[in-house]
Amino acid sequence: MSIVLTVNNNIESIFCFVVPDMSLSSAKAEMKKLNFKISIEREDFVNSLEHNYQKLIVELQPDENNSKITKSELSKAKYPSLLEVTKSNLLLNETIGIYLFEEFVIKYNQPNVNTKFWYESVSHCTLNESTIEIYGHCYGKEKKPNKSLKHRALRALDSF
Repeated sequence: MSIVLTVNNNIESIFCFVVPDMSLSSAKAEMKKLNFKISIEREDFVNSLEHNYQKLIVELQPDENNSKITKSELSKAKYPSLLEVTKSNLLLNETIGIYLFEEFVIKYNQPNVNTKFWYESVSHCTLNESTIEIYGHCYGKEKKPNKSLKHRALRALDSF
C-alpha cells in the first residue's frame, strides 16, 4: 500500500501524523499551523475504508426518516459504493472531511513519542487520476532556535 504524507511541501512519515484524542487549544500557542496533503491510490483507499464506510451507511440511514434532519449528500446520492464516492469530489469531501478521516488515519498510526503533526481539519479532497488526495491543516511543534556559541558567550560576558 502506498500512502504519502506531505506537510508544507516536505514528505513526512504518515506514522508521525495523528488525530488528537482531545482538543489542541492549549497546545496551539506553542505550535505552528501547517498544510498537509495525504495521497493514496484509490484502490488502497477503498480497500482500507470499505468496512468503515458500510458501518457509516448503517448509522446514517435511520436519520433519513427524521424530516427535521437535513439529508446528507450521501443520502441524496442513495449511498453509492465507496468506489463511486471516490469519483465525486462532493461525496468524497463529505465522506472523508466529515465522517471517516479519523478512521482512515488511525489505520496508519497510533499516538506515540514519534508524533510530529496533529490533525486539525480537512479542507478538501480530490481524485487525481487514480490517486485520492486529501488536503487540510495540522499543527506541528516549532523547533526552538539553536542559540549560537557566540550568543551564549555574549550572555555569559553580560553576567559579569
